[in-house]
Amino acid sequence: MLEGGRMRMRWATALSILALFAGPGLSAPTIYGGTGLIEIPTAEVVPQGSISLMTSVVQKAEFESGSWEPRLDGEKTLVTYIVDVGIARGVELGVARWQVPVAPAGWQKNTVINAKVQIQPMKGILPAVAVGARDLGAKAGDSPQFYAVATAKLPLLGARAHYGIIRDAKKSTIISGADLSLTGNLKLMAEYEGRKLNLGLRLTLPLVGIYGQAAVLDVDGAKDVSLAIGWRLRY
Repeated sequence: MLEGGRMRMRWATALSILALFAGPGLSAPTIYGGTGLIEIPTAEVVPQGSISLMTSVVQKAEFESGSWEPRLDGEKTLVTYIVDVGIARGVELGVARWQVPVAPAGWQKNTVINAKVQIQPMKGILPAVAVGARDLGAKAGDSPQFYAVATAKLPLLGARAHYGIIRDAKKSTIISGADLSLTGNLKLMAEYEGRKLNLGLRLTLPLVGIYGQAAVLDVDGAKDVSLAIGWRLRY
C-alpha cells in the first residue's frame, strides 16, 4: 500500500477509536504555547479574563530493539514554561520560555511571544476560525510560525476536528487533529503535523482548573515522551 494510503488508514482508525467514546473538556496550551492540542494550534482561545499556565517537558525516548521500554535521555530534553492570557474577546496573547541542555553544562534559553485572534466563533455547524503566530521574537536559528486553523464539531458527542496550515520561513505544513472527551474530565487527542502523528491524553480537574497531559510525539518515528501540567484561572 502506498505511504499516503497507510497514513489515511491510520487516521481513519484513530477517528474510529475516538468514535467509541463521548463528553466536554477544558482547552489548554500546546507544549509550545497557544491554545491547541499537543503540538498543533486550534481555533480555540483563552476566554477573556482568564489565564492558562503550563509547564511541559519533552524527552527523547531511545527504544531498544525489540523492546517497548524507553530509555529517556536527559541530554535531549526540552522544557517549556507557558503563560497565555485572554486579553479580549477572541484574542489570546502569550509568552513561552523554552530551554534545552547544552554540553558540557548549562542551558540554551529562548523567550518568544505567541498570539491568536479568533475571527469566527463556533456557531451550530459553522466551525470556529482563527489566525495566529507563535515563536515571535525567536533568536537566530529559529523561525516564527504563522497559521490559520478551523475547529468544528464532529457528528459524535464531545468530538471535534481541527484542520489548518502553518507556515515558517522554510515551508508550509498541513495540520489536522481530533479530540474527544472520554469522560467529563478526560480527553483523548490525535493529531498530524505533516506526516508526524502525535497521540495524547489530557486529564482536567474542572472545579480547580488544573490539568495534566501525557503524549507520545511522532508515534511512527522517534516516539518522544511529553508530560505537562497546567492551571486555568481567572483574573
